[in-house]
Amino acid sequence: MRGMLTVGRNKVRRALVALALAAALAGCEAQGSAGAGEGAGFRISSPEASIPQAKWKITVHPSGNSGKLGKIRAKRIRAQRPTTRKLIRRVYDGVFLAPPAQRRDVLQRYFNGRAAAKFADTAGVPDRATEVTTTVRKADVGIDAAGARRAAAVVVVRAHGRLGPRSFGLLHRATLWLERSKGSWNVIAFEVRQRPIK
Repeated sequence: MRGMLTVGRNKVRRALVALALAAALAGCEAQGSAGAGEGAGFRISSPEASIPQAKWKITVHPSGNSGKLGKIRAKRIRAQRPTTRKLIRRVYDGVFLAPPAQRRDVLQRYFNGRAAAKFADTAGVPDRATEVTTTVRKADVGIDAAGARRAAAVVVVRAHGRLGPRSFGLLHRATLWLERSKGSWNVIAFEVRQRPIK
């Protein structure tokens, strides 16, 4: 099970290699989400907000650079660490902890309308889930060293909760392809793999 929960940098590198293609295929999905309010307020208004959750472990590093990173490029990468971490936390707090009515609103800050709905349908917990508890939350984000305008994030979340009288568990793995435009990071494509666990 440990191997299943490991977020590897090799996956991030492969994801970044595919980023240009993903942008070409899904670029239309990103229209309308650029500048999606990085500084906008965000607060979970559900009982899950008071339940202790797993601490986020998010690593952000340069990718696609085979040699030594110059001072200017290193500074660009460091400058993007807070905003990429915030995007991951907000998107995943949205699909795992926010109530359904708030979930779509959260996602539409970082996706366009259609992409937000699709991600909400394939990721996170069911709308009727209660007592949701996350036990693993980690992400590995590789930012393209060339210009710090594209990134790929491999995210793993493990959660448990209740659906009426029944308990459930799920293991979520996803790759998010990100692009920065006008100072804001947005999700331009994604791949989700999620399955039930005990």
